[in-house]
Amino acid sequence: MTQRTETAHEPSGPSTGTIALFAIAAIAVLGIVIYMVSNRNAERAADRNANLTAAAINSNQQVQPPPTIIQQPAAQPQQQAPVIIQQAPAQQQQPPVIIQQAAPQPARDAAGADATVQEAAIRKLSESDGMALVTIRVSGGTATLSGSATSTALKSQAERVVRNVRGVTAVDNQITVSSL
Repeated sequence: MTQRTETAHEPSGPSTGTIALFAIAAIAVLGIVIYMVSNRNAERAADRNANLTAAAINSNQQVQPPPTIIQQPAAQPQQQAPVIIQQAPAQQQQPPVIIQQAAPQPARDAAGADATVQEAAIRKLSESDGMALVTIRVSGGTATLSGSATSTALKSQAERVVRNVRGVTAVDNQITVSSL
């Protein structure tokens, strides 16, 4: 009878578990060192600020906070404050009535201003199609449209065009609709 013996070959060196344990320990030590360094830097900055404040107080200087800037909106020229009228309280409390007056219109040379507005309105009408038979007269800021248009849409368009001209305060549309 013959006997056979087998020997298993064991790997030499550290195992995988041992290497993982050393890596975790090294990362933990590195984290602790970084925490201690950053904490020490924060303490130094706090000490430096406290020393500066104490030095300022000791030298009879007041530590002043930074200035606070308050910006208010610019005042609007030529605007009146709204007039608020409150009625005597009745048995039941009612909300106050607020009446706001329109801002006064600046004085202007009526004839010269009306002529300028009328020229601008004529120019705008001439740029629109279908307005050849429409005439305009401006007096006191009120534009009076007369003549004829082929549809109500053209009549409304003429009024919109003239209403958007600077200086026109009102439009009196007397255009008649006629089919050609």
